[in-house]
Amino acid sequence: MIGVCYCGRMAILKTSWTNINPGCCFMGCANIRSEGGGRQCGFFAWVDPPICARGTVIILGLLRKLQARNEEDCVLVGRFGNSLV
Repeated sequence: MIGVCYCGRMAILKTSWTNINPGCCFMGCANIRSEGGGRQCGFFAWVDPPICARGTVIILGLLRKLQARNEEDCVLVGRFGNSLV
């Protein structure tokens, strides 16, 4: 899906990682949260259909497990350095 936002720039594909829409893709203004403080034109369109409630619970549970594993890895690297890799 290719789109142009209201300010005439190519819209960009992003993925939502909020608790409400985890893993859902959307198109948005290229100025979304730009570091230069650029103004957004307000363009926003979902690409993916809504996820059912059970799917949301499963995705959030998997994300929590992944985050816990990443934190464990950081602790191990802190203790043993990169010699584990």
